[in-house]
Amino acid sequence: MEVKANTIVAFRYRFFDRKGRPLHRGRWFYGKGMIEGDDIPEFLSEHLIGKRRGDTITIPVEDRIFEGGELKEELVPRDFLPDRPVSPGDTVSVIDDKGSSWLMKIIDVLPDHVIAVPLAGNPQKAAFIEVTVEEVRWATPEEFINRRASRMEKYHG
Repeated sequence: MEVKANTIVAFRYRFFDRKGRPLHRGRWFYGKGMIEGDDIPEFLSEHLIGKRRGDTITIPVEDRIFEGGELKEELVPRDFLPDRPVSPGDTVSVIDDKGSSWLMKIIDVLPDHVIAVPLAGNPQKAAFIEVTVEEVRWATPEEFINRRASRMEKYHG
């Protein structure tokens, strides 16, 4: 199945410098969300359209995805967060699946993950992002309805 509008895509990604060396000790980050559902940053969903499970793509990092020298946003699964409620504006220490931790500022809280910006790790050194599609499926009617309701609440209060 191809990634397209209204599909849920799970993916992993990591950053590389201009010489092709992995940043963050080669650590993989993980994301999951609905295409065209505001779950996945626009620059990333544009490149995922048409890809299939197992496809790996390399995306050049463009200035438009940076803000103030920091990566604009990252998807962080709730499993990586501290075991307490979080709110936009909170700074948290996030622990990945290998036990590494880093500081992030929470931008938005969604049902399965949060959108946050890293406060460490110098993501501005990234020249490329390598992304591997791990799963693609249609959004369930419930996921689709919940996403629409969440978008309406977000944009219309």
